[in-house]
Amino acid sequence: MSILEGIEFRGWTSRDGVVAMDCPAHWTVSERAPQGNDVRFSSPPDDGVWLELVCMPFTVPSSLYAGESDVLALLDGTLHYEPGTQSLGRSSAFAYLACAARNTVGHLSWATMHMDRVVFFQTGGSAQRAQYFLPVIERMLQSFRLNLSESSEVAMLLGEVLKELAAAAPHSNPKFAGDHLDVGSLQVRVDNLALSIRRSPQQRTRLIREFVQTTVSTLNSTAGLGEEQWRIVRNSIFPMVRPESILHQSKPQDVDQLSAADKVRLQMMSTPWLAGLVICYAIDSDRTLRFVQNHDLERWGLDADVVKRQAMRNLSKVRGPTFSSMCIKNGQFQVAEVTDNDLPARSCWILHPDLHKSLERIFRGPSWIAVPGRDALMAFSANPDMRVGLQQRLTEDYRTSSHSISDRLFEVRSDGVVLA
Repeated sequence: MSILEGIEFRGWTSRDGVVAMDCPAHWTVSERAPQGNDVRFSSPPDDGVWLELVCMPFTVPSSLYAGESDVLALLDGTLHYEPGTQSLGRSSAFAYLACAARNTVGHLSWATMHMDRVVFFQTGGSAQRAQYFLPVIERMLQSFRLNLSESSEVAMLLGEVLKELAAAAPHSNPKFAGDHLDVGSLQVRVDNLALSIRRSPQQRTRLIREFVQTTVSTLNSTAGLGEEQWRIVRNSIFPMVRPESILHQSKPQDVDQLSAADKVRLQMMSTPWLAGLVICYAIDSDRTLRFVQNHDLERWGLDADVVKRQAMRNLSKVRGPTFSSMCIKNGQFQVAEVTDNDLPARSCWILHPDLHKSLERIFRGPSWIAVPGRDALMAFSANPDMRVGLQQRLTEDYRTSSHSISDRLFEVRSDGVVLA
């Protein structure tokens, strides 16, 4: 007769809704952290055994993936996957490691690397009773799962890409860095890849493989990234509007361990602009964009104003933007979109000195423009009756863009750009 016969299980979910697991209905659950990520499942005192679960953030270096052949068969073969959740032990979806060990007093422990967190289980109480209750504990482990959210969908994809990159370019030492990967000198984001996979989920494997191949090719072609000479790149630097938050994303994860001088040195060079946006300065190469940082100025021996003037000079040399336009509401409302691809990103046109002249050729009166994402610049008739609906659509485009910039409307005047 198995110990499992006659035991009823109930579901438990952490307070933040992320972690879920089944436990015997007559066991007590003690959550020892506000989010429910440090939990003890305890049997009645007569049985004298408990299982502790700890789930904590963790940065995953690629070197850990070398031991995947040692993944614990128990977790690899028995943990299940349901729609909307991602279980441990599915290496096709998440990169992970798992192991089991007995400590000196005979208790069992399991440790599993799961994306940006480590999950740790350990038995306690009577080691002899823990062995007897092993089928119950295995049943609990089989039910363990982490609920996916929109952000963890991207995290899942980052894990898959990281695993492939670690195999294809091990010397680049790819590693997690929040919402992106640090791969050699590159910051790799998967937002566009995620959009492609949502459109064609059956092509997931192929899309990831092609993305990794392109990344490795880019990595090989940019071996000298961060060492460019000013005389070579001066004509390839352009200004770009970006949300102010990019200044924080550009700092290394261990920035708190740096000196104050090094923190400043590693900051991205920028100029404050409008509505929470800044102007950054990008070196445009065939395959990559790299933003100029303060340490580049040190290498070049230049003042920041010199680089800014050069970037604006490069932008003004490019012929003014071309729009495609159409009329809506019986000609009462016009919409136009930049179609040129002569700059690092279409949003760069918002800074172009000839933008006002280009818009004058399309709109007979005042107009608004928007840059919801890095690769979009839209223009609209300044019709107050249409503003509410227009703002709703703009907010949605901003929210779903893979490189969001702003959900605000702007007006381009002969003397510059202002908030509409």
